[in-house]
Amino acid sequence: NACAAPKVVINEVDYDQPATDTAEFLELKNVSGGAIELDEYRIELTNGSMAGSIYQTIDLPSASVAAGDYYVICANTTTTANCDLDVLPDSNLIQNGAPDGLRLMLGGATVDALSYEGDTTGSTEGSGIGLDDTAAPGEGLSRCPDGADSDVNNADFSLRAISPGAANACAAPKVVINEVDYDQP
Repeated sequence: NACAAPKVVINEVDYDQPATDTAEFLELKNVSGGAIELDEYRIELTNGSMAGSIYQTIDLPSASVAAGDYYVICANTTTTANCDLDVLPDSNLIQNGAPDGLRLMLGGATVDALSYEGDTTGSTEGSGIGLDDTAAPGEGLSRCPDGADSDVNNADFSLRAISPGAANACAAPKVVINEVDYDQP
């Protein structure tokens, strides 16, 4: 029997806040059935207007993430709840798009990617068209269902309330009564 490979996904990102961006973060989620060590992974932030060129690389430290748990990378621990890794700069860490993206790398392979405000070379799964962080306080792009990955960015992610280090705020599907047959012969 073959075992499924460990899987980590980009689960949430908040790249735009009102005025100067000082509360930016991205969240990873371990969607596998076992713990994953992050020290072999890195995040690459990509510039969509520069053919997907990398403008920052974040090497992840030796940290074990339990099955189903989250790992938050932020620009400033004083402005981001549940931050596990504080990186520089403290403001304007993640570019604001039109388009831009980020990808999770393991060695030379892309494990997961997110393109927003359009398609970004090397960081797009399916399409990033329609994924915009509006800069409203407390909103960002989140996967719903939490951790689900169909490899289509604008199907997996949508604008929602942020929840760094916790399950994404996905509304439950609405159930309606569609048809009733109350009278039979």
